[in-house]
Amino acid sequence: MIQRIQTLYFFAVAALFAALLFEPAVVFFEDGKPPLPASNMMYYLQPFFSVWEMVIAALAFIAVFLYKKRTVQMKLALLNIVFMIGFYVLVGVVILLINNSGNKLDWTYQLNFGIVFPAVGIILSWLAFRAIRKDENLVRSLDRLR
Repeated sequence: MIQRIQTLYFFAVAALFAALLFEPAVVFFEDGKPPLPASNMMYYLQPFFSVWEMVIAALAFIAVFLYKKRTVQMKLALLNIVFMIGFYVLVGVVILLINNSGNKLDWTYQLNFGIVFPAVGIILSWLAFRAIRKDENLVRSLDRLR
């Protein structure tokens, strides 16, 4: 399990997204201060991003322990990539809504260093997928030799 390189890739993805919980990728503000619960939907958007990040970290962590089921591990790696791309799409949509709202909304946002974590996670998940596929091809070729 630990000897395989994809395990390190999955642990790195899980660690990146666990760190992203403490250093948000994007922070939203209303009138220069964090939004209040009763004010609008933006208050509920930040926890939604956190839940999304926890799901990605959990998928990567679960994939580590499925080392005997390589096909399931490959599917989880691809699903994780889709979720990370979805994270960027969601951030982009919200930022686009804020920028195109004109003066109607007093929302602002601040991109933090954590915004690069999903990109690194996509690369690491793809590398894990390739390593798992390589292992699977090796096992299949050895089965043919028997």
